[in-house]
Amino acid sequence: MNFPKPPTGLTTSSRKLWRHVTEVYDLREDELALLEEAVRALDRASEAREHLRRDGLVLPGRFGPRAHPAQAVENSAALRAARLLRQLGLEGAEIVSKAPSRLGVA
Repeated sequence: MNFPKPPTGLTTSSRKLWRHVTEVYDLREDELALLEEAVRALDRASEAREHLRRDGLVLPGRFGPRAHPAQAVENSAALRAARLLRQLGLEGAEIVSKAPSRLGVA
């Protein structure tokens, strides 16, 4: 069978998740677009998480310590990914297990 190739620019784990989902499920074009948005959101959350690991949760500010802006990026990207995966009906443990570090699961 001919499976859709992962979009360019995804991380390795997002490409693996894409391949897993597209091999297990027969997605329509509109669903593939939602899946692409979901894996890109996971990548954004992961990138923000790396900034937080490197810089810490709090940054010095002009008026004292302030929350790192990556906290908001990580939160909104993770929520977006979860909503998109739920919209696709892909919120089960099997999907989460394919990208554990990406979804914040052990």
